[in-house]
Amino acid sequence: MLNVAEGLEFDFVVERTQRTLSGHSLSGRLAGVAGSAVTFAVGAEVVMGTVWTPKAAYEVMPVKDGVHVFREVDTSAEPRLCEPIR
Repeated sequence: MLNVAEGLEFDFVVERTQRTLSGHSLSGRLAGVAGSAVTFAVGAEVVMGTVWTPKAAYEVMPVKDGVHVFREVDTSAEPRLCEPIR
């Protein structure tokens, strides 16, 4: 369970874990949300990651002293995908 804010929580289904040089990573999806994806990298007191849903995208970033921010990402500001370079 990701309890991120008042009235906003996600059930996270872990499908894969992997060790990294400084900790581990977790990836999976949100329970009951088709087309969702969740990825986190964890090391000591720091967590970074993304949560993608069909309607929104969120990121988790460390702020300071073990405090993290969970914010919605404005996906309209991202560049459009283009044709592959041949």
